[in-house]
This record gives sequence, C-alpha cells and structure tokens, in this order.
Amino acid sequence: MSHAALLPSIPLAILLAAVAILSLLLALPAGLLCLQLAAALWPRRAQRPPAVPPAAPPRPRLTVLVPAHNEESGIALTLASIQQQLAPGDDLLVIADNCSDHTAEIAFSMGAAVTLRHDPRQRSKAAALVHGLRHLAATGMRPELLILVDADCWLDQHALDHLAARCVATAAPVQALYLMHAAPCAGPARRAAAFAWRVKNHLRALGRHRLGMPCQLSGSGMAFPAALLAPTLLDRSGLVEDLELGLALAAQGHAPAFCAQAVVHSLFPDRDSAAQTQRTRWEHGHLHLIRRDGARHLWRSLRRRDWPYAALAWDLCVPPLSLLLMLGSLANGALLLACALSGAAWPWLLATLPFALLLIALLAAWHVHGRDLLSARQLLWRVPVAMLGKLPLYLRFLRHRQREWIASVRERR
Repeated sequence: MSHAALLPSIPLAILLAAVAILSLLLALPAGLLCLQLAAALWPRRAQRPPAVPPAAPPRPRLTVLVPAHNEESGIALTLASIQQQLAPGDDLLVIADNCSDHTAEIAFSMGAAVTLRHDPRQRSKAAALVHGLRHLAATGMRPELLILVDADCWLDQHALDHLAARCVATAAPVQALYLMHAAPCAGPARRAAAFAWRVKNHLRALGRHRLGMPCQLSGSGMAFPAALLAPTLLDRSGLVEDLELGLALAAQGHAPAFCAQAVVHSLFPDRDSAAQTQRTRWEHGHLHLIRRDGARHLWRSLRRRDWPYAALAWDLCVPPLSLLLMLGSLANGALLLACALSGAAWPWLLATLPFALLLIALLAAWHVHGRDLLSARQLLWRVPVAMLGKLPLYLRFLRHRQREWIASVRERR
C-alpha cells in the first residue's frame, strides 16, 4: 500500500482515539452514578427504623443555627418544627442576614435567640454562618454539636435526635435526608426537577451509604461536632459552600456520613424566575468547583491513599445529570460516526455501556420513586425537553458564569 493511501487513515485514527477517550472519560461519572443508583434500588429485607434513636446515653447539648435572609413568610413554620424537638440545654440561634423585612422580629417573638448581620457587600449563607459562630463564641455558648437548618425548611419528627445520635456515633459531620418538593399544582417541569432532586439527594446518598462511601453535604440538615466547624472552613466565596465544606472536612480526615432517618423538607420556589436563579446558582457553582478543584482533590486524596476523601472527590466530579446525559449523547454519537468510518465497533460499545446501564437505572428509579410525580409519557417526552431547555444555562457558564450568591425569592407558605 502506498504512503498516499495511508494518509487519510491517520487523521481518522487520531479522531477515533480522541473521541473514544472523551467518551470513556464521560463514562466514568456515568458508571459511578449508575453504581450508586443500583445500590440504592437493590432490594433488601425490610427493616422498620426505630421511632426514636436509642435513649441512652443522653444526646449532647446542641445549638441549631438558622441563617435567614428575608424569610418572614415561612420562618415561623421552620422554628416551630425545630423548637418542638429541642431538649433542655439546647439553643436555637437565628442569624438575620441583611434582612429588610420582619424575619428577626418574628424569630425573637417565638423565643429564638437572634443575631443581626448587615454587610451588603458580602451576601452568602457561609458568611451568615461565620457570623453565627462568632456570636456563639462571643456570648460564651459552648454547644457540643452544631446543626444547620435553612430558614425555608421544616423537620420530620425526631430529626434532631437522629442527627445527634449519628453524629456522636461517627464523630463526623452528618447530612440528613434533605428533600425538596414541588407544589401540588406544579407543572411537569417542576415535577421533573423534584424527581431529579430525589435522585440526587435521596437515591445517590443512600447508594453512597450502602457502598461505604461518605456523603456530600447538601446545605440543610447538617450536623457537626462543634470542634470541627471552624469559621475558617466556612469563610468561602463559592456558590456551593456546602460541597466545598464537605470536601474540606474530608481532606482533614472527617468525611461526612449520611442519616436517612433524619428528614428535612423544603419547597421549590413558586416563581419561575426564582427557580431559575436557584438552579443557576447550584449548577454553575458545582461546575466551577469541578473545574477549579476536582483534579486537585482527586490527586491529593490518591496521593494520601485516603479512600473516603477520594470517593468524595470522585463523586464531586459527576456533573449535573442533564449535562452528563447531553454530553454523553453527543460524545457517543460522534464516536459512533467515527467507528462507522473506521470499521471498528468495540470503542463505541465499550463507551456506550455505562450510559445504557445508567438509563436503565434511571427508569428503575422512576418506577420506584417517581411515578407519583411523572407519568410515563411525561418522563419520556417532557423530561428530555426540560433537559434541553437547560442548554442556555450551561452555555452561560462558558461565557458568563454566575459569580454572586443570590438568595431565591419565595412565596408565602
């Protein structure tokens, strides 16, 4: 064969190799996500969880911190659900952060301790929590455990007891099962978001737990031994402070654990604009954290042979589900074309297998945990449309990602 006949095959081989590598790199997070869902959905012998954690020994003294920015419409429900679970010696502190409404007055009238923070230049939940920790130190409050609850949430019965018991047993941070719900009158797009949240915060967290992996912190319903939660760990400017905090603690040898018995609830914002703001903050923050710190955390954890830290770093590198499926579809389509031109089918089969298994796992997750939210027709039609509708959000990340922490505006509950 002449050299001229070989020339067209060389660029084709390079293209095939490049697309195959990209597809296989995307297959790694897809495989991890599939493994987590499979572990969560695998049937086990039914066991009724105890109504309350073991009574002995008595749980240590705790303080519940509630950062709040203009939450007058719903903070009374949040505080009531917390106060009915407090034991003698426990404290409840509301951090009224840059509030222009009656949040502080409502909290004070309900008997909560209140501290005010005014700093319009720095708006974030992390900054509010740093202020709260400094207030505890200045007033001489010395709790053994700290529990963080967002001001738009409410707790299931005994949630504080379960969190405290798990925190004492593990001597590590603990994340509750944090669920966000769509309003009963919500449309398919909001219901699809609620299903995606179940996959992310319930099934993936349960799968990690069953696989022996640590849990990502997800913002509300987090418990910490007080000695671990230093202001320097919280003094961060990212949009996803919870993920950053969990990784920082894992790097110090305190990887967070999951407590499915402690359940925290919240609602998605009613307004489309508020829901979009919330979604942009979460997804832009997550993608920026992957780009900025993902490789660094993976390398550091593997170099130390710190497997809980490595597992959490690997889990961090799983992009948002919609983006992962879109990128996987594009990469596998390009790989299929390259394989068709080259006549080699095995790279496409190898790279496609994790995504095929992931789709099967997502269908199984919907069958068990999503049919109350979405019909089969909505799952197969409206969900892909909603995913494609997020494409501008991801393009904005490339051109002009969100950098400022913006609180979501909610209607009265």
